Amino acid sequence: MAGIDKTYLTSYDDYKKVIDWCRDKSFKLSNGQVIYPSDFIYYPYITEEEFGTERVLWNTPTYFDIWLIRNCPFDFIQNRLKEQYGGGWSKTAFTDHNESLYEQIKNGTSPYDTYVRPETGKKIKIERILGTPFRDSNMCWHIETPYWVKGKRSKNKDSMWYNEDTDEWYTNDEELPCTSSAKFVKGSLTKKNIYNMVRKWKLPKGTQMIFSASWRRYIVTEYLVTVI
Repeated sequence: MAGIDKTYLTSYDDYKKVIDWCRDKSFKLSNGQVIYPSDFIYYPYITEEEFGTERVLWNTPTYFDIWLIRNCPFDFIQNRLKEQYGGGWSKTAFTDHNESLYEQIKNGTSPYDTYVRPETGKKIKIERILGTPFRDSNMCWHIETPYWVKGKRSKNKDSMWYNEDTDEWYTNDEELPCTSSAKFVKGSLTKKNIYNMVRKWKLPKGTQMIFSASWRRYIVTEYLVTVI
């Protein structure tokens, strides 16, 4: 995440307040994952002597910010969130929509609250992509991985994001944790395996997945999978 998403504190007492408050907190996301706020703290065991004049508290994703806006009792955290979601530090750089996003999140009327995942596709179309095998210089650190998968929403070309902890794919609008833009798989790349894997993911209609197999840094086989 970019430095703009980080929260810095200049008071050790404030830092300690957040550590103590987060210690027994947890919350569940819409996909069932349990999130522990204390996991985001950069220095959970820092002492006053080690603190110095300023320290990074955390670098937070949107799903955690949403929870903080609705639950965190500290004004210094809420003020930082207002800067991020209310345009407080550069109002001219934001649209009217973004300037009110903090209040929308707090009231449960934000785009994150009203988002509805597109209908799940019921059919799967698998097409072999024909072409000459080519060398992929980025594959040097994936030599042990027989094939990998990447996905996108065909309508708007946005990437799908993969969460290896839940073995699920999410759209940009869902604001759920992801670990990569690709899934790396060991095993044989067959149409049967592809079909079973995609069916399990329950992807939205219009999603396209690319399955690419490599051998010695060469991409040798690719399949385009469309969910319809």
